[in-house]
Amino acid sequence: MAFLVAAVVLVAALALLNLLLTLGVMRRLREQAELLSARGSGEGVDQGVMPAGATIGEFVTSAVDDTAVTSQDLSEDTLVGFFSPQCQPCRDRVPEFISFLESVPAAERKALAVVIGDHSDTSEMVAQLTPVARVITGSAAEPIVEAFDTKSYPALYRMGDDGLIAASGHGMSVLPALAAA
Repeated sequence: MAFLVAAVVLVAALALLNLLLTLGVMRRLREQAELLSARGSGEGVDQGVMPAGATIGEFVTSAVDDTAVTSQDLSEDTLVGFFSPQCQPCRDRVPEFISFLESVPAAERKALAVVIGDHSDTSEMVAQLTPVARVITGSAAEPIVEAFDTKSYPALYRMGDDGLIAASGHGMSVLPALAAA
């Protein structure tokens, strides 16, 4: 009988330990989901993008229309967006980016879109962005990614004077000054 009581107590103790560990894992998963959600929505800490006030590096590359693009082409209020078709937040942000640029008169529109990935993956995104922005993709994107030191996508920048970044982040909400244009 004592053996049976000891076995029941042991099973109860293991069940309680399992419950505590499960609750800990669930809490940790909830925290991670909140962090990922904030990152994808453009809120919270913007890691992987250069901060406002930083100076971009020099670069020379070409757009998909074979025109040259250099760091000197990025004048004040130029909007630069980095996207990858492999990331869901990028696919969500592209229509917002396009809609925003369509609201700016064509004569005042200054935008550069950098699409990261293989040609077969990027073709749809490039086709969407080409009417509203100069688009860079493929190996031509490497110099500009390096100049902006961009490590996560989507990454959005509004340029200031002399190669300085006026605003940066993962969401359109970090670019309020351009919305007034």
